[in-house]
Amino acid sequence: MTRPRTLHQQLGMLATTIAGIGLVTLATQAVPAHADVPKNAAFKSMLPSAQWDSDGFVIDNNVMDVQAGPQTIWADSYRRWGVESDQSSTSASVKSYPCVKSFVKGHPEYSTLNFLRSTYSESMPTGTINASATYVVWLNNSQVEVQMWVENHNRTPTGRRVGEIQFYKDDFTVWQDNPTAYTFALKGSSESSGKVHLLSALRWLVNNRFLNSTDTVNEIDFGWEIASTGGIARDFEVTGFAVTSDRKHPSKTPQPAAGFGFGVPWWTFIGGVAAVFAAIFILAMLMLAKLSRAGRDRTLSTMFNKYGPRHQAAPVQKEPEPEPSGRMATAAVSTVGRLMTPGSQERLARRLDLAGVSRKPAEWALLGGCLGVVIAATLSLVTSYVLLGVLAGAVIGWLSMRMSLSVRILRRRSAFSDQLPDILQLIASTLQAGFSLPQALDAVVREQDQPAAGEFSRALAEARIGARLEDGLDAVATRMDSDDLHWTVMAIRIQQGVGGNLAEVLLTISNTIRERAAMRRQVRALSAEGRLSAYILVALPLIVATWLFISSAVYMRPLYTTVFGEVMLSLAAGLVVVGALWMRRVIKVEV
Repeated sequence: MTRPRTLHQQLGMLATTIAGIGLVTLATQAVPAHADVPKNAAFKSMLPSAQWDSDGFVIDNNVMDVQAGPQTIWADSYRRWGVESDQSSTSASVKSYPCVKSFVKGHPEYSTLNFLRSTYSESMPTGTINASATYVVWLNNSQVEVQMWVENHNRTPTGRRVGEIQFYKDDFTVWQDNPTAYTFALKGSSESSGKVHLLSALRWLVNNRFLNSTDTVNEIDFGWEIASTGGIARDFEVTGFAVTSDRKHPSKTPQPAAGFGFGVPWWTFIGGVAAVFAAIFILAMLMLAKLSRAGRDRTLSTMFNKYGPRHQAAPVQKEPEPEPSGRMATAAVSTVGRLMTPGSQERLARRLDLAGVSRKPAEWALLGGCLGVVIAATLSLVTSYVLLGVLAGAVIGWLSMRMSLSVRILRRRSAFSDQLPDILQLIASTLQAGFSLPQALDAVVREQDQPAAGEFSRALAEARIGARLEDGLDAVATRMDSDDLHWTVMAIRIQQGVGGNLAEVLLTISNTIRERAAMRRQVRALSAEGRLSAYILVALPLIVATWLFISSAVYMRPLYTTVFGEVMLSLAAGLVVVGALWMRRVIKVEV
C-alpha cells in the first residue's frame, strides 16, 4: 500500500514540474549562448528587427535580406555591444546592418552646425569576410544617405567615383550611387578606432553642389554592413562609441561662406568675375564714346551756319585727342566689324534701320557679345558648369539682342499703323485745298511725328532723284508691313490711270482703317483673358523649374544626370512648345 505523500513532498514535486516547464520554454524560446556572446548581457535577441534603447541611443539588429543567415545581437550599453552573424557567400549584396542609432534633436540644417563628429572603437573578425564598418548620416527625413567607411574588408562602393578628399590626414574616395546616396571610402589601411569628422563630408558635398546648405540632419548610425561571413558564425564588437555636435551661435556680422559662397573652384570664380568686369568695362566705354560724340558740334543748324552767306571763317581749332575710353571702344568696334561678313552686316543694318536704332551693326554686335559674356559668367558661377554656362550665355545673349530688335521693329510698325488714318486724312485735306500729292506728302513730313515723318521723307527723297512717287510709297508699305498703305498706293495708281476724286477715296480708306482698328481693339479686349491664360500656362513650368533648380539642386539633378530624366525633360520641353503653338493659334484672330 502506498503511503500518502506529505505536504512537503507534494510542494517539491510541483516545484520540479514548474522548473521543468521553464527549462523547456527557455530551450525553445531563448537565444542560444555562444562563446563570444556574453551570457549575462543586458540585451540579446535573434529577431531580424530587434531594437533596444540605451540612454537615448537605439541598438538595431537590422537584418535586411530575407535570405540572411542567423544573427544574434547583444548589448550592455550603446558603448558596448556586438553581433554574431552567419551569412553565406552566395551574394555580394548587404544582408544585414547591425548598428547603433543616434537621433539628432531638432533636425538642424547643415548651415547651422558648428561641428559634428564621432569617436568609435570596434573589432571585426578575421578570416574571409565581406563587410565594412560604416557610418551613415541620414538627411532630409532619411531621404538622403551619406556613408563613411572606416574599415573595409573586400567591399567596393557602388556607383561612380566623383572625387577625392582629405579629412584631418585621412584620405577618402567619394562615390555617388544615385542623387540621394553618397559613400566616402577610407583609402589605404583601415582603422578599427579613431575620430570621424562627419561635418567635413557634408561640407564637401555642399561645396560641390551635391547637397544644399538648407538640408537637415536627422540621424547618425554606426555599425557593420555585412554581405558575407563565409558561412561561418563570426563575431563583431563595439567597445566604444560617442557622437558630439554643436550649433553655430548667431553672429551680427555675416561670415563669408567657404569656397567663395558658390561651391565652385577658385579659378572658375576669378575667371567669371574677370569676364563680368571686362564686359561691363566695354559697355561703359561704348556709352562714354556715345556721349562724347553727342557732345561734339555736329547739329544740322551748326553745319548750315558754317556755310551760310553771312558766315565768317572760324579759326581752325585742333580736334581734342580722343579719350582712352573712346579709342578703346573704337578699336573694339572696328575689330568686331572686321570679324563680321559683309552679308551679315548688311542684314543687321537693315534690321537696325527698321527698328529705328542709330547704332552701327558692329556696335550692336559688340553689345550683344558683352551681354552674352555677362550671362555666361553668371550662369557658370551659379551652376558651376562652365561649358553649360558659356553655351547658354551665348544663346541667351544672341536671342536677347535679336528679340530686342524684333520688338522695336514691331512697335515701330504698330506706331506707323496707328498714324496712317490721320496721315491719309491730312493728305486728303491738303488735296482738297488745291495742293498736289507731293506737296501733301511734304506736309505730312513737316506735321507728323516719327516714324511716319521719316518714312514719307524717304519716299519724297527717292521721288526727287527720279523714282516714281508710287514706287517709293510702295517701298514704305513693304518696310512697314502695312497692307493698308499697299491698298492706298493701289488707289493712287488707279486714280492716276482713270481719273477721279483722290481726296474722297483717301477719306474713305481712312474711315475704313479706323473702323478696322476699332474692331481689332475690341477683339483684343475679348481675347485678353485667353492670352493671359496662355502666357501663364507657358511661363509657369519655366518659372517653377528655375526656382527648383536654384533652391533644390539635388532634387532636380536626376533630370539631367540620368537617361530617364533627360527623356522626361525633352518630352516636357516638346509638350510646352506644342502647347504654346496650339494656344497661339486659338487666341489669334485676324481682323
